[in-house]
Amino acid sequence: WNNRKSDWLYDKLLDDLKNEITFRNTMTKKLGNWIKILGSFFLLFGALAVWGFMGLNDNFLQVSDGVRDVIKWISAVLAVPCGVLFLMFCISFRNSKKSTLRLIDILNGK
Repeated sequence: WNNRKSDWLYDKLLDDLKNEITFRNTMTKKLGNWIKILGSFFLLFGALAVWGFMGLNDNFLQVSDGVRDVIKWISAVLAVPCGVLFLMFCISFRNSKKSTLRLIDILNGK
């Protein structure tokens, strides 16, 4: 009787571990998508801020100095949090992958 009870508990723990691995893998994929989005926004706002602060006059994009000032400051203000969040999400993504792989190793008995 005791052996059957422990087998049931072992199977339940294995199922819980598999569910945890599936959940963490899903969350890791979502982090990867957020990294792509934040990286794109960071590059966009950074490029606009650099363009605004450089003060280059080109024939392709002619805007007044007032509009350029507004664009450069809004871009600079938005680039900073996007960059910080991008770095934080990259660190979280790396740690999440390591944690998920550690759980997979536990499941495989290594």
